[in-house]
Amino acid sequence: NSYGTQLWDFNDGNPRTSIPVGTNQMNVMECWRVTTATGIPAVKIVVIPRPNLDTSTWGSTHLWDDGGTVPQAIELTTFTFSGYDSEDKIGGTLSWSFLDPVLDSGSLTHFAIYFALNANGWYRKFHTYVPVTDLSYVIPDSTVKGSENCLLLYGHNPRGTSKDPAGSFCFTPESYLYTTTTHTFTTTSITSTTTITEIPELVSITDVTFTDTHPHPWTLSGLISWTPPSNLENVLHYVVTLSHDELNTGGTELADPSLSTQVPVGSNSLQMMPHVWRKTLLLDYPANFIIVRAFRSDLGRLQPLTQAGIAAIYDVSSEKPAETSKLLSLSFIPEDEASDRWVGTVAWQRQPGADVGFISSWDIYLAKDVKGSGKRLIASKPADVYKADISVAAEAGDTCVLIYARNANGLSQLPQSAYLRDDLRPLVTSSGGDQFNLMQNVSFADGSAVANKISGLVTWSPPENLTGVTHYEVWQAADAENSYGTQLWDFNDGNPRTSIPVGTNQMNVMECWRVTAQTEVPAVSLVVIPMPSHGISMWGHVHIWDDSGSNPPALKLSEFAFKRSDAQDRFGGTLSWSFQDSNPDTGFLSRWAIYLASDAHGADRVFLDYASISATSYTIADGTATGSANCVLLYGENPRGTSSSASGSFCFTLV
Repeated sequence: NSYGTQLWDFNDGNPRTSIPVGTNQMNVMECWRVTTATGIPAVKIVVIPRPNLDTSTWGSTHLWDDGGTVPQAIELTTFTFSGYDSEDKIGGTLSWSFLDPVLDSGSLTHFAIYFALNANGWYRKFHTYVPVTDLSYVIPDSTVKGSENCLLLYGHNPRGTSKDPAGSFCFTPESYLYTTTTHTFTTTSITSTTTITEIPELVSITDVTFTDTHPHPWTLSGLISWTPPSNLENVLHYVVTLSHDELNTGGTELADPSLSTQVPVGSNSLQMMPHVWRKTLLLDYPANFIIVRAFRSDLGRLQPLTQAGIAAIYDVSSEKPAETSKLLSLSFIPEDEASDRWVGTVAWQRQPGADVGFISSWDIYLAKDVKGSGKRLIASKPADVYKADISVAAEAGDTCVLIYARNANGLSQLPQSAYLRDDLRPLVTSSGGDQFNLMQNVSFADGSAVANKISGLVTWSPPENLTGVTHYEVWQAADAENSYGTQLWDFNDGNPRTSIPVGTNQMNVMECWRVTAQTEVPAVSLVVIPMPSHGISMWGHVHIWDDSGSNPPALKLSEFAFKRSDAQDRFGGTLSWSFQDSNPDTGFLSRWAIYLASDAHGADRVFLDYASISATSYTIADGTATGSANCVLLYGENPRGTSSSASGSFCFTLV
């Protein structure tokens, strides 16, 4: 109870601070979450039996301040792991400390620990929750981690998990977060470390260059060259890898024509084999970068990535760049609200698995809509640059910033877009558009028995007017608008493809994770897009039911209300509900089931009706008979059954 401030009980409009024995509850009057000490937030509720100064008899609970959003990432000063890891198992102790000595943990209820492929959280796998009061966690010996090489710590509350991790620790040198002046490495275990301080400029590889001489797409050949470190004292040889990203994700070592992967000191170049596939060790993760590192005798291994030489790959071919809508997420961060100029930063980020190898540069435009009407070029950036600071005169009708990919064969067909301001974003409705071009009757049946994975047949009825339609694409996304969409692959009898020919009207989805391009946002919609796209009013979509072979879980609601007119045995009105999570995972549900029951736990329940899974309200007709039921309940349902407990309940009388 350090710096405690006393709370008031509402008590039916007669506020009090003393709660009578036998009451055992208190309805806290709204107040600021503060203590008596400036700068120290209130993060505990403490219940004290009076008179009593013996703290061992007090009760307490963590105070979660429900602000309606997922928590922000907590800032840490340390995040360490001591223990061991093998190829696929781990055991030891994670520990952390906070940047702020008086942490405001009121937005959290737990810490969430994940395994992931890298420090950014790619393909992360949940491990466990830890109480928000803890500063360490013991991972049991021989815990299976699979191919995930990093441990990450996130803040969590019932609304969801923080977008970014608070801390990360990676077991392989490729993913360590080295500083510019020191690096750490392990000898026989992760707990044994050595620190060496160096001048980075003397040990770093620079000026990596590569020109592809192979004319075919996804195939490379040519000479890779680089400038060696100034200090060659401890350099034994060089290793060159193809990687999906700058973190050496999926890195695969290159060999010269003599089949050696060790480049001698002094040569400073590697002649690639005649036909090298542009791929990595990870399926669906093409190679986008070349990484050159020195093997050093003082380290006993390759130097860290902060000292490596890195170059983006440009795959010479007749291919145009892929649509950037498939490759990137895009944002505009305004810095000045001046009425006559757009001033700020345009930033873009590759989606996991994105193939940027056919791109030589990015072209950035301002336009009047997402289709590029009236677009004008405002900046061009090299392929390995992912932001642009702009200051551009505003023109009437400016709405969006667009980014296209460019290479020697031209521009990508479809750009990625972001609105310059939220108030410029058009409202999307379910009506309107050219009905002759509307996609209809989209259906999907999941054929994967693994939770959070999908596969199976998608079918649809084509638009009546196919003028200009060259093919279809199918995406999984957070909603029918293809938010954070990731493109799906058609099995096509063993010849995978993403473009579905006109007239086919179906796609056999290859098994994949049910994910979007945004961490923590689940995919719950399949979206079918006739290409080239002319707006979302022409798209078709269907809800994803992820058939894991079991009844659905009960989704957590933040509100379940009923505006009603009821008599002794009849009632009517409107049920409405909202979710605790801003991005609820409805993928294990196919619809809502509404029941009447004798109590809030579902005793003697009687089925009333179904509601669409996309619905957040349902109207019960006036005069509906209630019988002996006092409560209306909302359950999740799928073809396997009904959730074991209700997501929400509303009772007409105290029961």
